[in-house]
Amino acid sequence: MPALASKLMKSKYVIALLAAGSSERLGIPKQLLPFRESNLLDYSWNECMNSIADDTYVILGHEYEAIKKAIDPTAKCLFNPHYKAGMGSSMSFAIRALKNKIEEAVIFCLSDQVFFNRSCINELIEQHQSGNSSIVASKYEISSGPPVLFSKGHFGQLDKLHSDQGARNILQIERHNLSFISFAKGHIDIDKPSDLFKIF
Repeated sequence: MPALASKLMKSKYVIALLAAGSSERLGIPKQLLPFRESNLLDYSWNECMNSIADDTYVILGHEYEAIKKAIDPTAKCLFNPHYKAGMGSSMSFAIRALKNKIEEAVIFCLSDQVFFNRSCINELIEQHQSGNSSIVASKYEISSGPPVLFSKGHFGQLDKLHSDQGARNILQIERHNLSFISFAKGHIDIDKPSDLFKIF
């Protein structure tokens, strides 16, 4: 296949694995915490790669080089220079970097949800394909959030994100276009030292 044609090829479902934060409340990079047989980020990346999604990109920021070296060398990593602005910044960065590579939808995942696995991704995609919702989010026991899928029609909204609130406002505004999968333990993540008992 000619090189130019290869560059123009798009993937239907692309994952943006968000892992750019500085883990200020934890004091050490949560991405590198030992987990299963590797670390939190490498585990999440492997689950993404073994899902039915077409491609995965890791969005990094704080300690980019050290974290990049600690995960699979084949991982596609992108550096968000504005990562200190929060999750919204990484989401909008991902959209700007990847929008021309995505045919159908982007799926945002976090690297610190300890009960995350490939089934979450598969269910998001299957729900999107079988329903009429342009956004599919994860329903927790007491709230909702990532992993979350956004069809291309929402990329303009995502491109404008900049705060640490992520896409909560978009989910509220677009609730008539929103459906859910069940991810009961999705609210369990690593933010502060007292959370470490969740993985050790």
